[in-house]
Amino acid sequence: MTSDMLYAPFFGLTERPFTLVPDPGFLYWSRQHKKAFAVLEYGILSQAPITLVTGEIGSGKTTLLQQLLSQIDEDVTVGLISNAQGDRGELIQWILNALQVPVDPAASYVQMFQQLQDFLLAEYAAGRRVILIFDEAQNLSMEGLEELRMLTNINSNKDVLVQLILVGQPELRAMVQHPRMRQLAQRVA
Repeated sequence: MTSDMLYAPFFGLTERPFTLVPDPGFLYWSRQHKKAFAVLEYGILSQAPITLVTGEIGSGKTTLLQQLLSQIDEDVTVGLISNAQGDRGELIQWILNALQVPVDPAASYVQMFQQLQDFLLAEYAAGRRVILIFDEAQNLSMEGLEELRMLTNINSNKDVLVQLILVGQPELRAMVQHPRMRQLAQRVA
């Protein structure tokens, strides 16, 4: 038994109840957590182009995402991007890496974008949906958010080929509501 588990027998515990790593096994389903999870589920089921969930630091957003990931169907390809930052080309690199698409270091932005579009079309042709989840999305710039909005323009003429889930602190909602982000806000579930 490790020293940090000396209290376990006294309280009848078999695991550490408080760790710094999110553990969906310890998720407490408060009213707010149930509502946020319902928003995430609705966004996925309705195939909304963009789903937005915000909450204060330490409120359980990442734990909710871990719970969601454990329940996603096999026919969904998920790219999880935590704490993405950078300029236009770097964001596409984050996305391709999250989707496990090899990236040529010498590739131009246009080549990487084409690579992403080809991947999305191939997944769609195979009957798979693609969801990109951005945790700590408040760290994205306005330009980064606009680039993500542009990804929702990639479609099959009847279906969106990529869904975005943006999760972050309250300032993310303020960014999305900024007048410059009007087109992005219109696509949020």
